[in-house]
Amino acid sequence: TVFSSPQCDRTEEGDAFMPPDPNAEYIQKLRMVANEEKYLLDKRILSFGDRSFQAGNPGHEFPRSWTSRFQIEQDGRAQTPVVPNKSGLAKVEVDETLRKALVNDILPTAAPEFNQTTEDGVVFRIYNMG
Repeated sequence: TVFSSPQCDRTEEGDAFMPPDPNAEYIQKLRMVANEEKYLLDKRILSFGDRSFQAGNPGHEFPRSWTSRFQIEQDGRAQTPVVPNKSGLAKVEVDETLRKALVNDILPTAAPEFNQTTEDGVVFRIYNMG
């Protein structure tokens, strides 16, 4: 998994690739980093799926570039940005036919309301379907 991520440049080495040192201490550190990244991904997925997720202020789990750097001042005070959240979302169970239609026909032509990618290439999208 470490060597198949979008951030890995080792794949370009081809046959010249040298695997990491099999030293137990190094492997332990590598496992710790991989576990930390997995934990962060899981935390991001939970946060993104939460009803309180706000596109303009997603929280500290997500890249800082996702948070607006600008605030509008009115009467000398910074205003809290009005960013729609997903409070109206509900998980809907659909049959296989509708799921295929959504995945193959509807979503590819729909423009996401929110479309951001993390450093490791994971894409988070929100669609407004009506």
